[in-house]
Amino acid sequence: MGERKVLNKYYPADFDPAKLPRRRQPQNHQIKVRMMLPMSIRCCSCGNYMYQGTKFNSRKEDVIREIYLGMIKVFRFYIKCTNCSSEITMKTDPKNSDYLIESGATRNFEPSNPDKEIDDFEEDKMKSIEIRARELKRQAESVASIEELRSMKSRHEVVNLEAGILDFLHHQEKKMDDKLMFSPARPTTKQYPIVPIVKKRKVNEDAVVSFVVKKRKPVQKPKEDIDTARSGLGLLFLS
Repeated sequence: MGERKVLNKYYPADFDPAKLPRRRQPQNHQIKVRMMLPMSIRCCSCGNYMYQGTKFNSRKEDVIREIYLGMIKVFRFYIKCTNCSSEITMKTDPKNSDYLIESGATRNFEPSNPDKEIDDFEEDKMKSIEIRARELKRQAESVASIEELRSMKSRHEVVNLEAGILDFLHHQEKKMDDKLMFSPARPTTKQYPIVPIVKKRKVNEDAVVSFVVKKRKPVQKPKEDIDTARSGLGLLFLS
């Protein structure tokens, strides 16, 4: 039983490690590893939340044709949801010192990257400068076009004002001609003498009649009638 506790093994002097047989494994050979979740995720199938530090028996494999800086390998991990046992895959991200979720789940939050934030800030700054330059150029073009439109409008207004004045004068002249041509002749008014207005006063009718009788002249008979009357009287007396 003592040989079971030996930590070192004996290698003879003629030992040649090159002669040991080697197993040929495929490039995407998977091995079982025990790991903990590096971030909080949520399953896309059942919606179960799995928090950072949860332990899993995962399968690890090398990602083919993905090497960072020509020497750092990228690994892919396969785990299962603790609720529905659906498969979740993720891989390492040596560029950002983080992990990327490929399928089966989503991250609860995205980590902050100062370098990326600086790059984004510089990019946004350059974009804002470009946008501002385009905006200033557009404003200058719009101001020039507005000034041109204003000058054209002022010229049109002067021409329209003169034309309007001429039209108004022509219309007034035509209106006066029509008025003189078609207006009827006014009849001449007859001049009557001015008669003073006398106030009426009450007069006694009997007094007026007596006054008229007194003023009436006797009627003179013609001379022939007088002669005939005298001759008639003479004949009466003679008879």
